[in-house]
Amino acid sequence: MAEKIFDEDGLNTLIKKFMSDSQDEEDRVRDAIKSKTLDPLIFALEMVREGGENFIDGQMRYSLRKSREMRLGTLKEDLFGLLPDWVVMEREESKPDLVCENKKILVELKSRQDTVKGENLKEVYDKLLRNVTGQWRGYTGFFGYYLNKNRVSMSAPKPFVPPDNATGQRRPSDVRVLRADGMVLWAIATDPSQSLQPPYAKPNALYQVYDEVIEAMQEHGLKQPPENMTADLAMLVKKNFNSKL
Repeated sequence: MAEKIFDEDGLNTLIKKFMSDSQDEEDRVRDAIKSKTLDPLIFALEMVREGGENFIDGQMRYSLRKSREMRLGTLKEDLFGLLPDWVVMEREESKPDLVCENKKILVELKSRQDTVKGENLKEVYDKLLRNVTGQWRGYTGFFGYYLNKNRVSMSAPKPFVPPDNATGQRRPSDVRVLRADGMVLWAIATDPSQSLQPPYAKPNALYQVYDEVIEAMQEHGLKQPPENMTADLAMLVKKNFNSKL
């Protein structure tokens, strides 16, 4: 059996709070929907198709999903904070999301590669460059994201050269400003002696992260999926990183 990535007590404390907060989430979302303005034409079309109750349920599911995505974004940062030498920074515009002093890296972290619109990626680059030439001189800045586009995975960090629509040019390649998906970030993060470049001792660490987090969620209130869906869930995780599956 592979060595656990997270300290069990630390992970359980984090997930217990996350799941506890989830209990009140539906009430908050339902109250928000009551005060929300709804387009009458959208309401008419979807109510005819779905029926009144189903329409409200659909709005609930959509709103809950958006709320959970925001909270999960914070959780994904906090998971790094459970690792030795990794710090989740205070939410300030000038600061990165994560800093690891041991590896001399800082990270702007997103759930998905396409969370940031293309025209705004240059701002992420500029912020990383300011930090690695300023307060964190000597560090490497990463634009990091758990999930790549198009169900592919990276095997090593790559230059981060986003476009600048105003000039029609890309930001210049700089060894201090890179990008990496979840597979690469967690391969780097989970081994204190690992350099930023492959070969990685734990190339599939992200799969284990998902396993440990889902197991902890089940211990703290998440309904366990039926046995026939457990394998489907594991396959879904791997499909996110392999377009051939």
